Amino acid sequence: MRHRLQALIDDRAQAIADQKQALVEQAQALTQQEDTPIAERTRQAKTLQQQWRNLGRAPKGQEQLLWKTFRQACDQLFAQRDAQKSEQVSRQQQRLDDMQALVERMDAWQPNHADDLTKLEAFLAEAAALEPLPRNRRSDGMQKRLSGIVRARRERLERLKLAARVQQWQAILPLVSAHLDADQAVLEHSAAGTDVNANDVLDTPCLMNLNLRI
Repeated sequence: MRHRLQALIDDRAQAIADQKQALVEQAQALTQQEDTPIAERTRQAKTLQQQWRNLGRAPKGQEQLLWKTFRQACDQLFAQRDAQKSEQVSRQQQRLDDMQALVERMDAWQPNHADDLTKLEAFLAEAAALEPLPRNRRSDGMQKRLSGIVRARRERLERLKLAARVQQWQAILPLVSAHLDADQAVLEHSAAGTDVNANDVLDTPCLMNLNLRI
């Protein structure tokens, strides 16, 4: 009876060893599946670990060797996961640093002409290329600061645009006045129609050099 019982125990231990060998092979295969996301592979590795704990023990000599091989495969997977997380953190930090530098450049820049809108649009395109930023206090602060800078620059550009229009009007005002004077003279029959030469009236040549007879 003792021999038969020991034989059953040995058979059971060997069956466990075979099952654990299968788990070892699955874990090793996971280390090679680079087309599968590392998060999914580590999740599967944790499932394999749970199955390992539920199996019991293989024969003593095999148990230690199987466990060592299985643990090495799992550790390799977790190391790959940690390396990927570290790389992601590094990339996120670099994006934050790049955005910080961009905000500083925008803050130092002041548009001087209405056409500088293209420069502002270039800044915004550069900022969009850095999105999405990681959500934290630093990125939230930079986003608020960036929004304030953009709002202030747009307001300045609108003022510059309005000032440019005023300057254009002031530039052609002498020409308008000359035409009005000529028109008034005709209405009062005090003079015949006269030519108004824009280049003679304006300080700078007109883009459209028109000699108008009223």
